[in-house]
Amino acid sequence: MGRHTAVAACAAFAALAGASAHRVGKGRDVYARFAPMFGANRRRAEALSAERNMEWTFGGWVPMETPTHSYELAVEDSEVDEGDGGYMATNGHVRAHEHSTFMMKGTEDDLYGWVVLEDEKTAFEYKTNADGDVEVAEVPVSAVKSSCEFTESEGGDAPDAGRSASVEEAHEDGWNGQDIRYLQSSPGAPVVLWLDIDTFFSNKRSSDATWGHDRKYFYQNWQAAAAGFSMFNINVVTDKSVYDSHPMRKRGRACFLDEEGRSYAYLNTIGSNRCGSFNYRDSNGYMLG
Repeated sequence: MGRHTAVAACAAFAALAGASAHRVGKGRDVYARFAPMFGANRRRAEALSAERNMEWTFGGWVPMETPTHSYELAVEDSEVDEGDGGYMATNGHVRAHEHSTFMMKGTEDDLYGWVVLEDEKTAFEYKTNADGDVEVAEVPVSAVKSSCEFTESEGGDAPDAGRSASVEEAHEDGWNGQDIRYLQSSPGAPVVLWLDIDTFFSNKRSSDATWGHDRKYFYQNWQAAAAGFSMFNINVVTDKSVYDSHPMRKRGRACFLDEEGRSYAYLNTIGSNRCGSFNYRDSNGYMLG
């Protein structure tokens, strides 16, 4: 059998129960640390990044505490919606930690975020309490980042067997030439999840002849993702204009990446600009984190 389609439902579970929380500060003060990354300040930082030929967008360093250490967050992307109470979404990595990532979102009255340190095998979750204080607690990485490492009996090491094969067989004739750039599962839903196919095919168009084989698989994965989210009032789309039309707090994004290994997803990324992944290689097929 050729390439297959697999949808991996990999859950990340919050595990703050029993973890001791550490006070970081008032929400408005923590929010203010990110303010230099917004608007004109961010555009100046991006211009400086281009001038210095940096590999990622330099937004600046944001100090952040955990129960045991202080880190500097390297902001790679940040957005703010002034029309929605200054709702912000920002992400990046931790300075001096190669395999790390962070996400922070919300308003000064209600911030939420996390930091993941892969090499240290630990993570930290940030929440705003009823008094308006941001607190942080150490949690397992699996509390924030999904784990998709299946055993052979679950189909993880047998790509042509079990549910992967059944998905392909069930959707073998699902694509009838539809333009995969404009798919929607539930038009009008208040929340949108954008499957960002442009990340993978950034230099192609869906009318290109070279898309002939892959378009069917992208369509099948959109179908599978739409089915997986059908229990929620979410519109799973491939149309960026639909994603752009929703307020920041009501949208999420999954990127197709030309990478090996399991796909991944992070906790509570709806309302953020942090991208989950569809990892694609012939050996693995398409797998949605």
